Amino acid sequence: MRILHPIFVLLAALFLTASGFLFDKSRESDRVLANFVTDSTRGVPASDTDQVAMAISREVFRRTDRYVPNSELSLFDRLEAASIFNVSASVSIQHGIFGVVGHPQLGPCGTMSRVMIRSLEQVHVASRKLQLLDDVNGQGGGHTMIEYRSNGRWVVLSPSDSSFVWRDHEGRLATVDEIRGDSTIFAQIFTRFPNYPYRFNNTSHIRWAKLPPAGRAVFHWLLGEKGYRDALTPYLYDRPRLLLFYCAFAAFVLFTVLALLTRTPSPRVVPSRRAVAA
Repeated sequence: MRILHPIFVLLAALFLTASGFLFDKSRESDRVLANFVTDSTRGVPASDTDQVAMAISREVFRRTDRYVPNSELSLFDRLEAASIFNVSASVSIQHGIFGVVGHPQLGPCGTMSRVMIRSLEQVHVASRKLQLLDDVNGQGGGHTMIEYRSNGRWVVLSPSDSSFVWRDHEGRLATVDEIRGDSTIFAQIFTRFPNYPYRFNNTSHIRWAKLPPAGRAVFHWLLGEKGYRDALTPYLYDRPRLLLFYCAFAAFVLFTVLALLTRTPSPRVVPSRRAVAA
């Protein structure tokens, strides 16, 4: 107990420090996004969800359409960008990038979609990722864009494709089912990108292929076929700083409890007979 107690105290102190650091980083991310959204939507009617979304998407593409070597980032941003989470929304905006050289997931679509989702969150517009998968099992590569809620419909927007949108025959932004079900609506993309390689035949809201086969099998079993098919990208996946803060704070609480449990009581001083007699 005497050995374990100081170790737990030290670990509790370390994770408390990490919690404070990560909490500050998470708040910094929120401030960066709030300022970005304010700049992007200046002069746009706040009540017009589609105009707001389009204004943000255009600015995302304009400001983050490049990648850089790791050496251009700070140590923390570099570690974050090299992780499974890739470039965070705030780093993308601050450095004007969508990725770093050498990352296996280097590409604009995932990062730009993440920035869009985090930005729409700032204006209280519901959104989610939309994955266009190459094969029916969701194992191959593909393309990432978003859907957001507009007038009771989930409409499609692709920030990394120069903020392209599909429209139905009434001129409204189109849904996945409308794009998939009407070849003339889907073909609108060819006016901008004649060799557009992606299709809407197999879509998902999460890229399960990032998990190893055993992990996918476990989630498939736990969620069932429908739950697995309809699952959304986890909220905290696009907020890695907040996720790490929760983990660090949980570790702080755990080691604090262990430190209290392993604390040895101070030895009780027993008065001598001479002192009692006196």
